[in-house]
Amino acid sequence: MLKNTVIADETPAARTVTSETLAQLKKQDMEQALGERWKVKIQSSARRTAARHGERSPDWRPVDDEC
Repeated sequence: MLKNTVIADETPAARTVTSETLAQLKKQDMEQALGERWKVKIQSSARRTAARHGERSPDWRPVDDEC
C-alpha cells in the first residue's frame, strides 16, 4: 500500500563535468585551501604570542639601543 505514495526522482545524481566546470571547481578548491592555510597560520601565531605567566628573572634586562 505505501509504495503507491512513493515518487521516484529520476534526475541525474551528478551534473556532467565539462572543462569549464572542472576549472571552476579547481579554482574554488584552491581558494578554500588557501583560506584554510591562512586560518591555521593565524591561529598558530596567536598561540605563540600568549602572555607570560609568572615573573621574569631578576637578571633580565632590556636590550640596549647601542648594540
